[in-house]
Amino acid sequence: MMKTCIRCFIVSCVIASAVEMPHAQMPDWKYFRDRAGNSYFIDKNGKVYTPDRPSEIIPPVSSESVEYHLNHGKQIIRLHPVEGLRILKSILILPEKNMIIRKCRADAGSFINEYKKRHGNRFEQWNSEASVLVAVFDGMTHLHDDELRFSLEAPNQVTVLKNRERQNLHYKYSGLTVGIDIEKEPKEIPRSIGRFDIFIFIDAESFPIPLNDIDQLEENWRNNIGPDSFFRRKISADKNRIIYEISHQQQPSIAGYEAFCVNGSIGYMVRIVCEHDFYVGKKDDIKKILDSFKTVRR
Repeated sequence: MMKTCIRCFIVSCVIASAVEMPHAQMPDWKYFRDRAGNSYFIDKNGKVYTPDRPSEIIPPVSSESVEYHLNHGKQIIRLHPVEGLRILKSILILPEKNMIIRKCRADAGSFINEYKKRHGNRFEQWNSEASVLVAVFDGMTHLHDDELRFSLEAPNQVTVLKNRERQNLHYKYSGLTVGIDIEKEPKEIPRSIGRFDIFIFIDAESFPIPLNDIDQLEENWRNNIGPDSFFRRKISADKNRIIYEISHQQQPSIAGYEAFCVNGSIGYMVRIVCEHDFYVGKKDDIKKILDSFKTVRR
């Protein structure tokens, strides 16, 4: 019951729908299901047919499904360039642990380069919108934003619930809402959006000039979001990052962490929240997820 209350507390979430297969099955097509649970068909000439529409939840790629996603990304990119690019770019963050992954990474990279040559300025816009990437490897779910240059990982089921963006010539904002089911191992097939143990909010702003310090960033965010009912206890701070433990006793009773980070001209606010009683029992695990948040300089 409490998880449902938390969902109401944070904002409404997108409802996911199943992705249909592309065409009516032909008599000579063979049905396959890979180790990650993805379904597809292969015709007598070896051509792979995956769903012709993207999932409404950003799909993670994995070493077990890399061939499926290579074909799926290529198949949907004609009508869904952002979603196709996102999948192909996610393949590029998989470590090259075997020849299959190495081949698929090379194929995805070549395809992206050719696609860029064909579409020029339109590619740059699509590439910017396809900045959030999700991959599963080494028993962890890895979340990357290759434009706003941050990453986060968790040893659990991670689902991107909402991705909001706005930008102009010298400014970009990205806001992610992520749900984590901490009791389940990472897996390939995105679940329907339902109840989650933990919610993560990552807000990033890219400014035309570098930020002076962490205090400037925090003051800017406090002014933007206004007062709230959280009690905050500072647990660490340096020139690039400040972390608070947060809680409030209003119903639903919530606890977690809040962090501000500076990376040159990019500022981040990361907030991880869950039911208070759940937080008490999983505090160290939740802190590890926050500590995994990294930024990369150009």
